[in-house]
This record gives sequence, C-alpha cells and structure tokens, in this order.
Amino acid sequence: MDISFQISLQIIISHKLCGDIYEFGVYNGNSLAYIKEICKYNNYQPENVYGFDSFEGCPKEENDHRSAVIWKEKFMDTTELYHEKSPSEVVEILEEKLKSDNFPIKLIAGYYSNTLNSDLSNSHDFKPASFINLDCDQYTSTYEALDFLFNNKLVKQDTIIRYDDWNAGLIYNDDIDLKIKLPFRPQTYTEYQSGQSRAHKELFEKYNIEAKRIYQDSPYINWKGKSVFMIDNVPWSKE
Repeated sequence: MDISFQISLQIIISHKLCGDIYEFGVYNGNSLAYIKEICKYNNYQPENVYGFDSFEGCPKEENDHRSAVIWKEKFMDTTELYHEKSPSEVVEILEEKLKSDNFPIKLIAGYYSNTLNSDLSNSHDFKPASFINLDCDQYTSTYEALDFLFNNKLVKQDTIIRYDDWNAGLIYNDDIDLKIKLPFRPQTYTEYQSGQSRAHKELFEKYNIEAKRIYQDSPYINWKGKSVFMIDNVPWSKE
C-alpha cells in the first residue's frame, strides 16, 4: 500500500486512537485485508471495522462533470470481478477472505443513496472513527459518505481521514476534454472545485469541522492523488 495508508495507520496505532474504522469503497477487499494485517501485527484493536460498497460498481455521477468523465457508471464492479450474480454473494466471498479471530469486519452492501440513512444508523452501534478510508472515487459518493458520518457525529478530534482520489477531477486552465488531458500532467491545479476535494470542502463547511492536512500527493506526480487529514475540532465535542 502507498505512503498515505502507511502514515494514516501509523498515527492511529502509535497514538492508540480508539474508535471504529470505516472504509467507503471496498471493491476486492485488499485494503481492508491490509488494514487488518497491519493492526494485528501491531496489536492495535479497533472497536469495529465497517466496509461500505455497492459491489456493483460506481453509480452514475450526475452532480460533478469531471467525476462523471473519470468514474464511469458500473466501473469497479465487484460482482463482475468475481463472476457473481449479486452483491450478497460477493459479501460472502469477501467476508470469508477477511475473516479473522478478534477482528470483526462488517460489510454493508448497497449504493450509498439507498443505505446511508437513519435505518442503518439505528440498526448498528456505530462509534466515532479512529480512521476513515474514502476510496469511493466520485464527488457524490464522497459527499454522501461524509454527510452520513458527520450527521451521526461519527468523527472526533484526531480522527484520521484518507482520500484515495483527492486529485482526480482536476480543474484545468483550458476547455480541452478531460479524456484527452488525462494522460498528461496538468498545467494548473485547483483544489476544491471537483471530485473528492470538492466534497471535503462542502461538508467541512456545512458542519463547521476543522482539520489539518498531514499528507498530500503532488498533482504533478500522481494525477489521482492521495490526501490525509486529521480532525482538529468538531462542534459536538462541547456537547
């Protein structure tokens, strides 16, 4: 796994941060398997680990043009990967793959627009996060994930949030189609206008949450880019 993952896990382990681990965008389960192995090797025990994915690929992106160009509908379809007919069959395969004593991993299948709601929060004992891995690619999926977490007060001071596709959906200084520009390094780079960085800005402002960035890939080196933040302050910490 890349350095952003290593930094994120090193912080929660070395500081013994308590809480649940949430991953949005599971696909083949490899990153959850990595989290499990690193945590077990370092004797770090999260309270619970949750993975959220449709397992049927990306939904159609209708709220962000550049996300829609990059992340096509049904991209990263896990049922296709495993040649299964339904997400429930994929969940069975992945739960067997990730099964481990004293390290419970719960997978929740479905598009976020259908699953991230009060019924879900009322039926699970979700706790504030020590680590959140946002590998759900698109603007809208990232927005829905953060909105669910923040609305249910599932972040706290020192929660680590990793974005896997922070730089994806770059804003360029011309009108050339992104599909043409994509293989090349951008001439200019503007954060917070599209993709995951846009969702981050909008949700942190909506809920008045403060965070500091602790790692960032250069957009001139990695067009997708990883970014890691640590929560500094949440309004409900004073409640």
